[in-house]
Amino acid sequence: MERPPKPEKKYKECRHCGHKTRDPSWSNKYGKYNHYTECQPCIDFKNKYGFKLTKSDRKLLNSRPWCQICESLNNLHIDHNHKNNKIRGYLCGPCNRALGMFGENIQNLTAAIRYIS
Repeated sequence: MERPPKPEKKYKECRHCGHKTRDPSWSNKYGKYNHYTECQPCIDFKNKYGFKLTKSDRKLLNSRPWCQICESLNNLHIDHNHKNNKIRGYLCGPCNRALGMFGENIQNLTAAIRYIS
């Protein structure tokens, strides 16, 4: 018996950042409508930080899809400057937490570098 052909994958594009993703991963919190036009990262950033990713942010992220400190490919988070909401790139979980622990303070990071040298 022959298998039926696989259904064609449908993609939508986020209206803010242009990220293309498959339909099932789009937010459908209310179950009533399935016409959302924002990707999950944009929804998360809007809810948590009050801003959305842009097409230039997405282009930056796509050009460097690894941790910008240790070059890991695992457990990546989108990093941004909390003062001006500018996207800086991806950081892995440990590097992201380390920057947070230092309060993103250059003097503290410099002192830590001197200490371990």
